[in-house]
Amino acid sequence: MKLLRHRSALLQAFAASLLFGSLACQLLAAAAPAGPERWAQAIAAFEAADQTASPPQDAILFIGSSTIVRWKTLAQDFPEHTVINRGFGGSQIADSTFYADRIVIPYRPRLIVLRAGGNDIHAGKTPEQVAADFDAFVQKVRAKLPDVRIAYMTINASPARWANAEREQKANELIQAYIAKGKNLVYIDNWDATLDADGKPREELFVQDRLHFNEEGYKIFADSVRKHLSPQANAKLGMNLNGPADWNTELPFVDVFRLSRTWISQRKGQPWGKGPELQVDEHGWVKRLEADCWAESPLCTIDSGRYPGGRYTVLYDGRGRIDFWGAAKVVSEEPGRMAIDVDPSRGGMFLRLHETDPNDFVRNIRVLMPGFETIYRDQPFHPVFLKRWAGVACFRFMDWMHTNGSEIETWADRPTPESATFTEKGVALEWMIDLCNRQQADAWFCMPHRADDDYARRFAEMVKDRLDPKLKVYIEYSNEVWNSQFPQTRYSWAKAKELGIGPQERPWEGGGMYYARRSVQIFQIWEQVFGGTERLVRVIAWQSGNTHWMDNIVLPFEDAYRHTDSISIAPYISMNVPREGKELTADEVVGWSLERVLDYMEQESLPKSIRAIEATKAIADKYGLTLTAYEGGQHMVGVGGGENNETMNALFFKANAHPRMGQIYDRYYEAWTRAGGDLFCYFSSVGRWSKWGSWGILQHYDDDPADAPKFLATMRWARQRGQNVNLTED
Repeated sequence: MKLLRHRSALLQAFAASLLFGSLACQLLAAAAPAGPERWAQAIAAFEAADQTASPPQDAILFIGSSTIVRWKTLAQDFPEHTVINRGFGGSQIADSTFYADRIVIPYRPRLIVLRAGGNDIHAGKTPEQVAADFDAFVQKVRAKLPDVRIAYMTINASPARWANAEREQKANELIQAYIAKGKNLVYIDNWDATLDADGKPREELFVQDRLHFNEEGYKIFADSVRKHLSPQANAKLGMNLNGPADWNTELPFVDVFRLSRTWISQRKGQPWGKGPELQVDEHGWVKRLEADCWAESPLCTIDSGRYPGGRYTVLYDGRGRIDFWGAAKVVSEEPGRMAIDVDPSRGGMFLRLHETDPNDFVRNIRVLMPGFETIYRDQPFHPVFLKRWAGVACFRFMDWMHTNGSEIETWADRPTPESATFTEKGVALEWMIDLCNRQQADAWFCMPHRADDDYARRFAEMVKDRLDPKLKVYIEYSNEVWNSQFPQTRYSWAKAKELGIGPQERPWEGGGMYYARRSVQIFQIWEQVFGGTERLVRVIAWQSGNTHWMDNIVLPFEDAYRHTDSISIAPYISMNVPREGKELTADEVVGWSLERVLDYMEQESLPKSIRAIEATKAIADKYGLTLTAYEGGQHMVGVGGGENNETMNALFFKANAHPRMGQIYDRYYEAWTRAGGDLFCYFSSVGRWSKWGSWGILQHYDDDPADAPKFLATMRWARQRGQNVNLTED
């Protein structure tokens, strides 16, 4: 009986304990937060950490469930990028949406990688609900960060949740379809990579719980994400060098005959330039002259005489008779050598070839500045030129190569060191490589639009053989193939029509597509020569602000973006003023004060340029490319007849020289850096301002930088970016 009473007591106690346990569980359940609130403590911990060390903006934000929490090698896997881990284990997509204002928006990331959805399916949500939750996340974030790029990492099948696989895959497919219709959305697919040959989860990728991934699994994740990342931006200054011409005020070469005008044929008693057609060799040297005829070439035709004077040395090979007029006077001569005194105040100088022996014609003419006769072979570049651009990250050789309207088609057409002048076809490749090696600057080459594959291959081979292997090479097909004023653009339209590319009734669209195709063909030749892309930066360049063309015609055509490293623009601070029109005209601007002109540049032109930079950066991010500027700077110029208004031109010149222009440049470069821009190639180095534009960052080789606000602001920015440039003459 005692035993029965004892058993009864035990049963009563057990029942009471069950009742108490049930009540306790109910009380605990009532006390435990439900829904997203259950993560409040984890979110508060993130915020506390942010107070201690605020994460930088423009980073890559990884957010989501335990897969993100357990990604301990995240920073190591992406060493070139700033990453933030804000995973909280067990969370669903809706949880990230709920806390977006606290752990997404404040960081203003350039890319958000969301990995969630598996817990949603496991909790009983349908694939349709998961896709709707992802849409809600996108909408919540885009309300505050309209241009941010958002990537979705797929749910992965796991051994522990294999029963959910079909619904997980359906959720992935719905989100993939959603992403395909959106802008700046990326689908990162890991599903197949974590399955074996039988379509089952690969056991070797999981830890003991068979749900979470091990180190090998995270390597797969890292590889899949890496494919969609834009390289980390490194804003730095490059320079477009002013093109070779007899009026070039930069004077980069100690031999000024390198910048001489092509031969002008003259006949006694006839007007200027009306002599017979000259017979020249493959390098441009005159082989013979008819009776009473001569050939001449202008040199240093620089307004105001801003070039070195003194005793020049003239050297040449062959037999003949040369003299000079204008600013130069012959003081002594012997076969193959002359001395001339040059007085720049008298203007330019003119070399005349009066006689040449057809069997040993005059060639290899050198007109050497004072002091360079013994060193010009080893030191062809003027030391002032080299010092001026020391520390510049890259030289863009568009104008040195005479890219616009180039007639070069084959390797035999190219300029060489033996060419009579560099003003006809451009500077020899050997000299461009030499300059980059001396200055330790990357090279940016623009392949002529008519050049054949053999030209591209031989060009690449010489660069590979001679350029310092530490330096990179930027490759661009021609220049501004979007700009209808250039022959290369009209050529692209004709090629598109010939090849049946694009809509025949809109040849300009076909031209953009042909540009993409030909660019990729040239890139592939360079890749073959270099054995890969490690030293190459493959550039697609398009009109600044025209993101529709970039996103819908050029980059996606035949997947050109997959063979490209950088989208490049010319984000000028523009003030283009025509003679007449519906908007701003020259007649209106001439009534403005200098301050009002600068106000317009700062309040109208600059914000428009910045918007174009930011919009193009979004396109670059979408396609995993860097953003570069092939040209940039101010763009104050008369157009459509406005260039002939001398009063407006004078106003523009004053604005370019005003200290406020330097302040505008400060904001300009700050915006480029903030937006995530990479190489910025200023246009252009040294050139005289005229009605055609005030492009030169300086006007003459001997300008005092202290009087050049554009130069000072540009070099200050370069120094801030870690470049060892020369800010002043000191």
